[in-house]
Formats: sequence, C-alpha cells, structure tokens
Amino acid sequence: MAHKENPEHKSYALFGGYNSTQIVGGAQGLKTFKNHENILGTWCLKGEGMWYGKQPLFSVPDNFPAIIDTGSSQISIPPQVYANLVSEWEKTFPDMTCTKERGYCSVPGICKNIENKVKNVGF
Repeated sequence: MAHKENPEHKSYALFGGYNSTQIVGGAQGLKTFKNHENILGTWCLKGEGMWYGKQPLFSVPDNFPAIIDTGSSQISIPPQVYANLVSEWEKTFPDMTCTKERGYCSVPGICKNIENKVKNVGF
C-alpha cells in the first residue's frame, strides 16, 4: 500500500524503535500517556467519545476508561455506551439477539449479507 502523501513510500513493519518522520512533530511529538483506572484493573486509555457511523453514542462531561485491544476484535466500553450501540444496531437488525451478561450480540444470516449494513465505530 502506498503512502498517501508520497506514493513511493511502501508499508512496512518496524520492531524495536520508531520512525520519527511518521510522528507529528518528529520525535519531540511523542507523548507519554497515563494508565487510566478501569473496573477490570487492566491497562486502558482515556476515552473521550464514541460514534456509530456519524451518530454520537453518548455525551460525558469528563472521560471514561477505554480498552482497545488491537490484538483481537474486542473493545470494552461503559454499560450505557454499550446500550446505546445495541440500540443503534437494533434499528438495522431487528432479529439480533444479545446476551446481557457477556455483552455479546449476534445476527442470524450469512456474514456477507450483514457486513455492509454495519456502520463504522469511531473513538
């Protein structure tokens, strides 16, 4: 995949360092972040907002703990935000079933027929 600003740049993986040309402000642009507490006692970031498509899912005066596991397809969000997300899904998938205990939802059918109806989730 070519780099959008310079098509001659190709994608690559870098282990054990960083490429300062890919950081806004170069190496001085690196900022450390603080671990925010969450109910699981695990690592998380500061969540400031979440959207489904262009629809905001919630409004908070402060922030909330956000766990985004890039090694899996799982996210952890506050219960009210999850309820808002399920409410949005139900508009498109009235036959969806969700388990309240595990926060798992499923829709009957073939993935190919469902995947294009799901909107992007933004953070």
